[in-house]
Amino acid sequence: MKRGARQSVLSALVGVCTSIMASLIQFLMIYWILKAYGSAFTGFTRITIALTIVGGSAEGALGLTTVVMLVKPMAQEDWLQANEIISTATKKYHKNVLTASVLICLIAILYPLQIALFPKILDSSRSIVWGIEISDSRVPGGQILISVWELGGIVIIFGLMRLIASKYFGIYENIIIADQKNGVRKVIILFVDTVVYGCFLLLLNRAIDGQHFLHPIIPLTIFLAYAPLRGFLMFLYVKRYYPWIKFYADFTSYPLLRTTSKVWRAGLGQSLLINADLIILFLVLLTPGLTVTSMLSLYMLVGVNLRLILTSMITSFREYFIVLVNKDGRLQWDTYSKYELYTFIVAAFAFIFMSLIAPYIVTGLYGDLIYSDLLLDTGSSPFLKSAQWKVFDFIFTSPVFSIIYATSVSFILLFQGQTILIQAKGRFGEVAKGVNIIALVYFLTEIVICLTVNLVMQLENIDEDFLKDTILSFYIIKILFMTMTYVYLWQYTWKYVTYNSTSKYIFSNLCSLLMPITAAILINLFFVSKKFPLTIDPSTGPPIVSIGLILGILLIVVVLGAASCLALPLFLRPSVGVSMVLSLPVIKQIVALRREKSRKERFAEQNINLEAFEGQQRENLAKVLYNIDQRSATEIISEKDFLKRYQNNEKPKIYQIKGSVKRLINSSSKTKKKEEQDPE
Repeated sequence: MKRGARQSVLSALVGVCTSIMASLIQFLMIYWILKAYGSAFTGFTRITIALTIVGGSAEGALGLTTVVMLVKPMAQEDWLQANEIISTATKKYHKNVLTASVLICLIAILYPLQIALFPKILDSSRSIVWGIEISDSRVPGGQILISVWELGGIVIIFGLMRLIASKYFGIYENIIIADQKNGVRKVIILFVDTVVYGCFLLLLNRAIDGQHFLHPIIPLTIFLAYAPLRGFLMFLYVKRYYPWIKFYADFTSYPLLRTTSKVWRAGLGQSLLINADLIILFLVLLTPGLTVTSMLSLYMLVGVNLRLILTSMITSFREYFIVLVNKDGRLQWDTYSKYELYTFIVAAFAFIFMSLIAPYIVTGLYGDLIYSDLLLDTGSSPFLKSAQWKVFDFIFTSPVFSIIYATSVSFILLFQGQTILIQAKGRFGEVAKGVNIIALVYFLTEIVICLTVNLVMQLENIDEDFLKDTILSFYIIKILFMTMTYVYLWQYTWKYVTYNSTSKYIFSNLCSLLMPITAAILINLFFVSKKFPLTIDPSTGPPIVSIGLILGILLIVVVLGAASCLALPLFLRPSVGVSMVLSLPVIKQIVALRREKSRKERFAEQNINLEAFEGQQRENLAKVLYNIDQRSATEIISEKDFLKRYQNNEKPKIYQIKGSVKRLINSSSKTKKKEEQDPE
């Protein structure tokens, strides 16, 4: 069990490091796409990625179920059951290809057509634009049209990335995760990301600085190599270190198939609650949806990557909890309370970071690009143009939006923390109905309310804040439904995942979450936003965000984060807080060195030479091992000597049953038979 916890901690550290590197790659990629092709095309690519994530929920459910069910047989070296699960999962991955292909083709046809036709449906006076127009001075007329068919090809490229990865290589990734080697998987992903995205950025750089316009589908084709390269490296690792794996076409694990179906149904609601922001906003914002979702996606880039980094600190313990639950049936309440405190601290730190520093990072990196793109937009009406400027200022500079969005990120982390425990218990299918009902009501509520706010204000030209009000309404509703979902999952954990659930530690854990969040809100509203204001004026552009300013706010984040992650747990739960402080890498090494030094001093006080003593111990141990090896290698006992040494010389005693005992046994057996024949 200690080994599993240690591997989980190591996996978490590797996951954090690789996630940070992947985040840097994502920042550079979005920056270059935005600079090369504008905000509308950037919004299109971000929504396409979101659609493929939601559409790939079936493969995600199969992968998660395979990992959970493989942990136990691999830990017990039950290769027969492991191969049965692996063979069934492999066949299931291949069967899902047809469904996934049909879904990708439908998205590739309907999504570009929706972009072209919806403006005409809402306003018959508008002409149909069959694609996305990109402003570029290197083409005749200063604009080029990316047609709906080319947009469909881009959707297919992103869809094939997931399709190839799941069909041919998904099972190998599941095996690595189930064996708690998630660090190896993360390193492979980081290597492939560096190679593929490096080539992609080189092509984008050529698209920006070249003399001729480079069609966006050309650099995007490099992603077709992503899945084969990543999967092939994992395939080589599995073949090298897991030689016992065999595929049996006639093996079928029915528990895997049943559980996958349950997890898939449960995952629909979860995916809708977490990943559907851009899709819903695009549906309700309609015509200006691509530009606004492009702005929002830049802000979400910080939030999503921070969430992935912090989520890896939570999900890396999934396999450890699976082993723990398989061993004990449930978690002890004390163990759960420590895990809950840990997730609360992670969520509080996410809120502090997103609410304080995210607006300055996004404005500094992407503010000029969005500003230039809005200036080049000559096709929008003055009313819509003014609304876009206002939503640009609201998303990039408003502390209100940063606080609301940070709250949604924190709730997602808390939601995933509870989900991991229920998945480790193998009971997530039981909460599927409740989560899906909440998600369905959430989706319908968002569509009805946000679409009403948008259409009424836009079509009647009532208020230029209609885009801002729509986004504000969207995130307020999302936070309410995320709260409902978390409370629902928490009460299930209370009833079915933990032993002897009590109210102990609930208040202290809540304080560790709410106190840092409250402090961050007050500091943001009354100090940071007043001392370092961000404002965007259409005539002057976004403000200059210096490195010194970001470092200064980062210092505030570090101080608040240290107070919430270390000082507050020490005050509220001293024993847990001390263990968390002592587990920090640097402090842990210092404590180990001091313990070793104290040990040597105690031996020195007794006039014992520790080095000589340990050397003598090693020498004696080597002699014993050497003698045993020598005797076992040289001493050969003959059969005669073996019988003489080990044969039992005493004559074994023979017991004979006397007649009276025989009669007693026979009479008791007859009575028993009679009672069985006539019970009355």
